[in-house]
Amino acid sequence: KKYDRERKKRDKEEGKIKFIKDLTEREKRQQRKKWRIATCRYRSKIKLQENAQQFVDKNTPPGSPSGSDLNMSTARSEDRKKQGKRRSRQRREKDKRKIKKLQDSLEKTKKEAEKWRKRFQRLNKNHSNNQGSSKSPGKVVTEIMKAGSKEVRKNLMLGVGLCMQLKENAKKCKTQADRKKLAEHVSGDIIRKK
Repeated sequence: KKYDRERKKRDKEEGKIKFIKDLTEREKRQQRKKWRIATCRYRSKIKLQENAQQFVDKNTPPGSPSGSDLNMSTARSEDRKKQGKRRSRQRREKDKRKIKKLQDSLEKTKKEAEKWRKRFQRLNKNHSNNQGSSKSPGKVVTEIMKAGSKEVRKNLMLGVGLCMQLKENAKKCKTQADRKKLAEHVSGDIIRKK
């Protein structure tokens, strides 16, 4: 057995035996099928041994245990230990995969939260800059007139157009609530500045 283990280890290092992660999907399915068959055979063998032992125990008169009984009992005990170790190893591997998946999910969530935090900070900064503007409409008009005739004409046309559109929208308001809502949309600190 020691020789077999050393040979298997050497074959793995030389690449003669592939790990499951290195196989193709088809090879993985074939390997898993072999494992299932081997596991089924092993369990059947254990079951046969247990049934044989139960039969012997049932049909043997009480007395001192024979050497074969002791050997069989020892073999069963060793098999149970191996099964327990294998199940424990499988549980640990499953827990490791679950922890890795949760860690990846947490890292992704942190990155997403950081992205939205920075975006919120930028919006707050822009909003603060806009709120901090001390220019009144009169000052803005004065600056526009200094900029030249084309700029004045363009901005005056925009202003007249906005006024006409607001009047048109006011005519369409049928109720007091509609008129109040329109007034809320067009009123503010900037319009009240002198």
